[in-house]
Amino acid sequence: MWNALIDHESTGQILTAWFERCPLDQGKGSLKNSHHPRSEGTSSRFRIFGSESARWIQEQGGTVGSFDPGRSEADRGSGRAVLVTGAAGLIGVSVVRCLLRDGFRVVAVDDGSAGTLGRLVEFNGNPQVAVRISDIRHRVALAGLVAAERPWAVVHLAARHFIPDCERFPGETLEVNVMGTQHLLDACAEHPPHRIVFASTADVYAANVLPHSEDDAVSPVGAYGVSKLLGERLLRDQAYRLDGCTITIGRLFNVYGPGDPHPHLLPEVLRQLRNGSVLRLGDLESARDFVYVEDAAEALIALLHIGEAGVFNVGTGTAVSGRELVQTVAAVIGREVEIERDHGRLRRRVRPNLCAAPDRLRELVPWWPHVSFGGGIRYTVEAEFDEVVTGGEYAGRVS
Repeated sequence: MWNALIDHESTGQILTAWFERCPLDQGKGSLKNSHHPRSEGTSSRFRIFGSESARWIQEQGGTVGSFDPGRSEADRGSGRAVLVTGAAGLIGVSVVRCLLRDGFRVVAVDDGSAGTLGRLVEFNGNPQVAVRISDIRHRVALAGLVAAERPWAVVHLAARHFIPDCERFPGETLEVNVMGTQHLLDACAEHPPHRIVFASTADVYAANVLPHSEDDAVSPVGAYGVSKLLGERLLRDQAYRLDGCTITIGRLFNVYGPGDPHPHLLPEVLRQLRNGSVLRLGDLESARDFVYVEDAAEALIALLHIGEAGVFNVGTGTAVSGRELVQTVAAVIGREVEIERDHGRLRRRVRPNLCAAPDRLRELVPWWPHVSFGGGIRYTVEAEFDEVVTGGEYAGRVS
């Protein structure tokens, strides 16, 4: 949910155009004003559901303000500090944007190991963002940082998460994902924040062809899933050290979007399409629950605001196979695509299906999710190719 401010003189024109463009029953997002717009000076305030709706209102001259998952005005940021680890990562930058929009001051922590520090350049000169280059494996430095900033909340995203790298370097994975989390816990125990949101993973679940609920059995296989489950258990077991702190765990499914520095399936497809229409890929039959990065960030910040302890799946409830992903990209760009099997890209362990049952999240965040799979693919292609694409019916050929 978003807030939009529209000049009184423009309200009728914009609303008329909006309802012509997207009737409420089409499910593309909606705009409503709780029966009547609320006057604020020369503007009217409306509530908008859907990122696509928010973008369109901005294009028409309206101002889209803070994200509002149903919390009270008193629970907005009000300049309180939130420390974000892994702030330069795929999700991190979107999390920082959400926090700024909600009125928080952000301490953006990243060690630069993924080569993504340049993504934080957009916050240069913003007095509400303090960028700190620091490695969570360095216990003393991290403790000093938390002591100096005394954050109201912590969003812990920093991790090694590209599974082939985690399998290749399990020791480093455990150093970052487990010991780094322990060091953050030690620092927070000295100066407890009010809330911690920890980004875990759906990879902790035991393999199952059915959608996973948060109460399903956990039985990770591989260094990444094991390390994240250990992180969850550290937070739960040591909650007593964090007096008055609410701990929320978000189990992220497959997050995608512009700027992914790792060769996951979608960025690899887009990279290869820059050089031709023949794609050399690995397994395309397994299905994953793909979550657009802005939705993932907004869900985490919604959970931060709500302050509900526990575990929440951050997934859409719909699984899409790798082949369907390639078909969707081909449809968006309108090109014929040929696929060749690259056995070197096949992973040693493959889950046939990984999908969320997101009911618990939807109880607290009814709007979840904003962005459809097709819409997220289109946004990602536009950002990566720096051009607008029209999308539409499947126009390519995948063989």
